[in-house]
Amino acid sequence: MRVNFSFLKPKLLNVLITVIILCLPLFREQYNGGQYVTWYKPIDLLIGSLREINTIGLFFLMLAFSLIIYFIVSLVIFKINQRVTNWKK
Repeated sequence: MRVNFSFLKPKLLNVLITVIILCLPLFREQYNGGQYVTWYKPIDLLIGSLREINTIGLFFLMLAFSLIIYFIVSLVIFKINQRVTNWKK
């Protein structure tokens, strides 16, 4: 049986939703029992890790996170399109 991964092709909607998700503040850091709270955007961490050579591990971690987000977004859009197509028939 052959698996078709055509839903992973870069389409405008997939890429746009992925970039929007990566621009949301998803990661939180907290100091001193809640006195200082910082929110980080994945896109900022991805770009910021390229500026310093000693944070290349963070770059690859954020790159893997971005690819996982893209895969999930593509899968959800594919399933929604599949359901809408079946519903119209």
